[in-house]
Amino acid sequence: MVKTPKMRHSKTRREPVTIELEPGAVSRITDEDAAKAKAAQTDEAKAEEAAAASQP
Repeated sequence: MVKTPKMRHSKTRREPVTIELEPGAVSRITDEDAAKAKAAQTDEAKAEEAAAASQP
């Protein structure tokens, strides 16, 4: 006979939240902007690695 699954650690139900924003408060991320952001992140990571490697 099959047992029904027991609910363990069930999450509490959350009510959906609506955030009202002005039309000028949001903008689309274009592929170019995403590429620039990714390049900036990799440049920062390289700088951090170089700084960590230079310390004894």
